[in-house]
This record gives sequence, C-alpha cells and structure tokens, in this order.
Amino acid sequence: MPRKNRPILAPKPNLQATSCLSKRRYASKKQAQTAADKRMLLSQDLELNIYHCNQCLGWHLTSKIE
Repeated sequence: MPRKNRPILAPKPNLQATSCLSKRRYASKKQAQTAADKRMLLSQDLELNIYHCNQCLGWHLTSKIE
C-alpha cells in the first residue's frame, strides 16, 4: 500500500491555553506556505495567510487579512 505524504507536524507541547489545539500545526513556514498554496489552488475564492504561533511554536493558516 503506498504511503500518504502528509506534512510533518510540530510536536504538541503541554499548553495551558487551548486556542491552537484544534488547528492544524505545521513545523515550518515553508510547509505552511505550501499547504496554503495548495488549498488556494483548489478554491479560487479562498485567500490564506500563514502565521507563527507563539503558544505552540508552530505555524498555522488563517483567512484573515493582516
């Protein structure tokens, strides 16, 4: 059976705040940007940005414009 090429996610730290636990976490800025680009190709109306999370030290996607 072929392997699924999923992005490597940053390790889950022990956090008191749960604001980012429901979000997909990317280990690097490049992985997050690649994921955002792929999703925007699938949906032409979607505009995504990436941001670094100070709580989990990973990267997340957002549809909010900075």
